[in-house]
Amino acid sequence: AHKLPGATQAAAALSGEIGETEDEQRIATVAAGTLTWRSPDHLYVYQYDWVVDPKGGESGFVATAAPGNGDNNWWIAKLLRIGPQGTTSVLWAPPPSVQLADPVVSADARTVSVIGGLMSDFGSTGGDLYTLSLDHPGSPVNQTQGSHLTMTGLRGGCAENPELLTASALSGANTQILRFEPGADPTAGHASPTRQLASGPDGLRALACGGGTILAAREDFTTRPEIARLDADHHWRAITDANAALAPLPYTARSLSWHSDGFDVQGWLLAPKDLDPKIRHPLIVSIHGGPSAASTPRAIDRNGEDAALLDAGYMILAPNPRGSFGQGEAFARANRRDFGHGDLRDILAGVDTAIRQAGADPDRLGVMGYSYGGYMTMWTVTQTDRFKAAVAGAGVSDWQSYYGENGIDGWMIPFFGASVYDDPAIYAKSSPIAFVRQVKTPTFIYVGGADVECPMPQSQEFYHALHTLGVPVSFVVYPGQGHGMASAADREDARKRTLAWFDRWLKVAK
Repeated sequence: AHKLPGATQAAAALSGEIGETEDEQRIATVAAGTLTWRSPDHLYVYQYDWVVDPKGGESGFVATAAPGNGDNNWWIAKLLRIGPQGTTSVLWAPPPSVQLADPVVSADARTVSVIGGLMSDFGSTGGDLYTLSLDHPGSPVNQTQGSHLTMTGLRGGCAENPELLTASALSGANTQILRFEPGADPTAGHASPTRQLASGPDGLRALACGGGTILAAREDFTTRPEIARLDADHHWRAITDANAALAPLPYTARSLSWHSDGFDVQGWLLAPKDLDPKIRHPLIVSIHGGPSAASTPRAIDRNGEDAALLDAGYMILAPNPRGSFGQGEAFARANRRDFGHGDLRDILAGVDTAIRQAGADPDRLGVMGYSYGGYMTMWTVTQTDRFKAAVAGAGVSDWQSYYGENGIDGWMIPFFGASVYDDPAIYAKSSPIAFVRQVKTPTFIYVGGADVECPMPQSQEFYHALHTLGVPVSFVVYPGQGHGMASAADREDARKRTLAWFDRWLKVAK
């Protein structure tokens, strides 16, 4: 078995006959120094959990898996039962608009729980909680249907009772830890009611459980991460102080909420700590990637883009428009077949809120983003001239050509509803290049030259159009860099250019 570079890593140059290599990832066990393959060689396994026979027989697995190239086929992965000898049976083959993550088998091996929802990226998990019987799968039961929660992770072994299931969830500005009680009906699995163990406007990473103890790396925008334990009184207790010697982060953060097209929308307003409240300040709108993701509290990196802007006197609005996690599955699906349109209305309503409530200067607005956020930046400047400067990192300018250029086109049918060959119009209606003659906003564009997820030609195409049309534009390609921009020097260069671009066009008083 072998593993090719992932979607965020630098892509290898294409050569030879394309399509001959398969990306492999399988389950194996090691006993007494001997490795034994436990899953078939034609399946790429993404995640799995053990099915432990309560009678002491051989163990099997429940896994999310798909045949063929791993990076591209996660969006069509099924929930499979893999027997001790590698035999497989399908537990759930979800529709194309549902992706699966974090399968957890109950301690009695009767049910499996899994997160299912519309997801754009493996590893960015969000959706509803589903359960189904292992012996009589039938239709999965949606335990959180209609809620305003996004389930972001599932864990077993977090309670003294091994039958209890623990989940992390996002609800607006709050990260929650929930406990699901076992249902009386085994086909309903870990059913309602739920018990809320913790809730607060903080960021949790690396949730871990064992022996009834819950640990997480806990942080927020102004507090660096430390490992904390969730105590019986439902309060987090820090058990490390690795960052105690570092100077406090000199920023403030608050949650903003607003209404748009009948939706409740949430975002974060970041500002320098010593900002003068008597005057208006320039505002940069920073749009997250995905789109299936959310801007959540993460300690501001003193060497990063946000810190550079805040230190220079800018405020930052990080909105979570439709398509984001945190308001339930219906909200996460609300930009399906409508990229850019509803998202932008939500973002502009958030800008109006920041102007009214936080003293943002309506005449000094900027917009930036990376990946899907880079696409949204390109889209925004084709739809409005409210922003005086824009920075688009690794964006998408033409969804039609992108379909044939990127290395992970498997995610597009779930979001667009059809391939570009079957419904080209749905791709064109959300493509910035189709509206590029409307752009007046000075735009800085950058991308890695080896980006396979948002390939360089997408940025080049937008640059070429703006340059031809006489719009102030700068375009930088970082050779050999993938979507993840691994080079610290190149990230620093992009950061400096971003700050200089906004300073040039928004004229911040130093």
